[in-house]
Amino acid sequence: MARLDLGDAFATAGAALWIAIAYFLNQKLIDAVTGGHEVTRQDEPRLYNLLENLCISRGITMPKLKVMEDDSLNAFASGLNERQYSITVTTGLLDHLDDPEVEAVLGHELTISATAMSACW
Repeated sequence: MARLDLGDAFATAGAALWIAIAYFLNQKLIDAVTGGHEVTRQDEPRLYNLLENLCISRGITMPKLKVMEDDSLNAFASGLNERQYSITVTTGLLDHLDDPEVEAVLGHELTISATAMSACW
């Protein structure tokens, strides 16, 4: 029977702690690094309506919607479960793309979220 030495025990405990931190705090860490903040229909009606329409048409739960102050044209999906899922869009993307283009980006990010969600089941 193999013995677990002290180094292995610390490594295992450290890994377990990191997994717990990552699971419960990942979205807060991502928001802290990117500066993304949650928006409502009142804050970003155009963006909110585009995402809401996509979610309704596909019968899926709408993730949180966040905006990041950045001139780049970018968006990303994040979250480890349905409660945490969010889509973050940069202000640069909103400023430079028209509605059909933004809708295509949101659809792509929703696909990532939906694929991740179905992989968990």
